[in-house]
Amino acid sequence: MIQRVQSIYLFLAAVCILLVFAFDIAIFTDAAGIESNLSLYKLLKANGEIGDVTFGMAPVIALSVTAALFLDTIFMFKNRSLQIKLVRVCYGLIMVCVGLLWYFVDQNYWELEIPEIEFTYWISFFLPFAAFAFAMLANRGILADEKLVKSLDRLR
Repeated sequence: MIQRVQSIYLFLAAVCILLVFAFDIAIFTDAAGIESNLSLYKLLKANGEIGDVTFGMAPVIALSVTAALFLDTIFMFKNRSLQIKLVRVCYGLIMVCVGLLWYFVDQNYWELEIPEIEFTYWISFFLPFAAFAFAMLANRGILADEKLVKSLDRLR
C-alpha cells in the first residue's frame, strides 16, 4: 500500500534530492567580503555577472537518477525484497552524489583564481544527508513490514 509510513519517507528523500536543484551549493567570499553564489547551473558573482560552472553535468545526472529511483521505489510496495535492495542502492547513490557535489565545489573553487577566497557549504550540500536519513527510516519500515509478513506466514 502506498500510504505506508516508509512511502512518506521515500517521498521526503526524493524531495530532499530534488531541492538540491533549487538552492545554492556553496558561497565563495573573497578577502574584500564580496560573495559569489554557486548552484548546479551557474556561478552568480557579486557584480551580477553569471559565470560558467565546471563539471556541472555529473552531479545533475547522479541527483536525477537518485530522485527517480526513490520515486520508483515507492511503487515497489508489492515486492518488499526488491524495495529493500533499491533503497540500499540509493544509499550508495547518495554517497556518490555527495562526493560529486564536493568535487564540483572544489573544481569551481580553483576556477575562480581569486587569492584568499573562502567558501562555505550551503543548504544544497547538506540535503543529500537528510535524504540518507529518510532512506534509512524507510528501510527500517520496509524491514519491519517484511518481518511482520514472515511472522504471519509462519502462523498459517
